[in-house]
Amino acid sequence: MTEQERVWQRFTALPADAQRQVAELISFLHAHQVADAPAEPQRAEAEQPAFFGIWRGREDLTDSSVWVREMRKREWSTRQSPKSWR
Repeated sequence: MTEQERVWQRFTALPADAQRQVAELISFLHAHQVADAPAEPQRAEAEQPAFFGIWRGREDLTDSSVWVREMRKREWSTRQSPKSWR
């Protein structure tokens, strides 16, 4: 006998008033379960966050490796060396 069959057997063995209470509880739980369930996000929203595409069209970022290399050259060549900090 499955669990569902055992529950049904126990339910049908209850007096009519208790069966009504169980039915009301099930209705209550079902209504709140459905109402409280989080809404599924729109597929487009989940796949494209608000910041998606903010770098699109940047001429200076067509090759990110070159951009990083050039940025490091500029930053590292203008900074003081640790010896000059003393």
